[in-house]
Amino acid sequence: MTPIEQELATFCYNVALLRRYFHLTQKEMADALEISVYSLRKLERGMITEKITLDLVYYLNVRFGVPYTKLFSREMVWDDLAACKFDPSAV
Repeated sequence: MTPIEQELATFCYNVALLRRYFHLTQKEMADALEISVYSLRKLERGMITEKITLDLVYYLNVRFGVPYTKLFSREMVWDDLAACKFDPSAV
């Protein structure tokens, strides 16, 4: 696996981790990220069917408070998640 593939796999894992941490359904998470449920399901399984846009990264940062650097990092841990706050209306 290339370094880029590893970072994308980590990103996918972290998206699923965030959803579970905040006890969101896939529909709620997809709505918060402004993507389809189908795309979210694929993303959570590590199958990226569309480009990860800056919008998606932006929404994760703004609506969940996750620093950009943590989204692609294997260093995201429960302590980091505890500092996050879900705000579905943040833009």
